[in-house]
Amino acid sequence: MAEEKRQYLFPDEEGGEHLFEEWYRYSSERTGKTYLFLEMIGNPDEGADDLIICEIDEYGEGEDDFELSLIDENDEQTWDELELALKERITDATE
Repeated sequence: MAEEKRQYLFPDEEGGEHLFEEWYRYSSERTGKTYLFLEMIGNPDEGADDLIICEIDEYGEGEDDFELSLIDENDEQTWDELELALKERITDATE
């Protein structure tokens, strides 16, 4: 039986909410952090991001003891690393 993928609800700039599902989890050896690639469920609105990436900030031992935070847009090293991880994931999925 396949493991059920975790879902997350995110607000948008207009006050609406969008449901995302965990698509890929990536652990960086460089930063020591874990990142979630989240895919929007359903049909994204015109111009909406259908894939977002968040950093996991763990603060406890429980399964739900974490927060998701956005990655600093000026952190070019991390964005370059995540882009490479995404490309590798897509390549692996198509082979």
